[in-house]
Amino acid sequence: MTKEELLRRLRGLLEAQFEELLFRLRVRTEYLPPPTAPRLVRALNLIQYLENQDRLQELERAIAVVVAGDDARDLREAELEEWHRYLEVLQRQVCRIDIRGARSGTAFLVEQDLVLTAFTAVQQLLEGQVAPSEVSFRFDLWPEANGEVRTGIAYRLAERDWLVDQSPPDRLNFAVLRLSELPRGGERLGAVALRSGGRGHISLPEVERPCPPGATLFLVHHPGGGAIRLSMSCYAVKRVTPDGCRFAHAIETDGGSVGGPFFDTSGALVAIHEGNGRVGNRTSVAWNAILHRHKPAEWRAAR
Repeated sequence: MTKEELLRRLRGLLEAQFEELLFRLRVRTEYLPPPTAPRLVRALNLIQYLENQDRLQELERAIAVVVAGDDARDLREAELEEWHRYLEVLQRQVCRIDIRGARSGTAFLVEQDLVLTAFTAVQQLLEGQVAPSEVSFRFDLWPEANGEVRTGIAYRLAERDWLVDQSPPDRLNFAVLRLSELPRGGERLGAVALRSGGRGHISLPEVERPCPPGATLFLVHHPGGGAIRLSMSCYAVKRVTPDGCRFAHAIETDGGSVGGPFFDTSGALVAIHEGNGRVGNRTSVAWNAILHRHKPAEWRAAR
């Protein structure tokens, strides 16, 4: 593909596609004119930047991937309907955290008996201010036909070795905890492992997932009265920190949402909501950062 053709393709991309392209190519935004600059100027600078590194073929391949991904985004209405069906599976695996009977946040199963949440959702527990027996993880909190919320089923932490991994709020703000007496699961349904009689778990991506500014995201959480909720925004990601570890998002949340999982339009986990943060009033920790700095594959073996 000639440079003229590359320029034409770049100018034809949507703004979100252009940002996703930069993410895939690992081009830091400060190396180009700001997003407010004309697309032609940004496209020319990107081509020159990559040409100096002999990466134009890589640019061509990345454009093909981004454009192909947009074909799926044209089906957002169908995907939203699919997500409602997906929620029927997810609601078995996302729970509300209660500490001393008070709503504290959201967690979700990532193995048969492991939940992942934000450190801040269970900070009292991790800092020894409350005992493990004072913390419960309540599943199946969805509204009935009359609008009332089910009482759900509560599980407790394992008697020993309940803390598997953690990172404090000034780092990556997450915690992995082991529960006891959960039913077993194993088979897969899309991104979710499931079997009749078992809750299954949300699959943890083993490779990076792009999450550029303007990306569409879904959040599963327990805001308000505590019933599980699916929230969506077609332009969810507002700002990404320079290190890529966090992003500000546009989805409405409250204290009960802390620890809730974010998914992209393919159903893959991309982040964990952490509440108020460094880049805005609603921020999340990117799964990519946890994947690079910790060893999620070892969580299941920790005892």
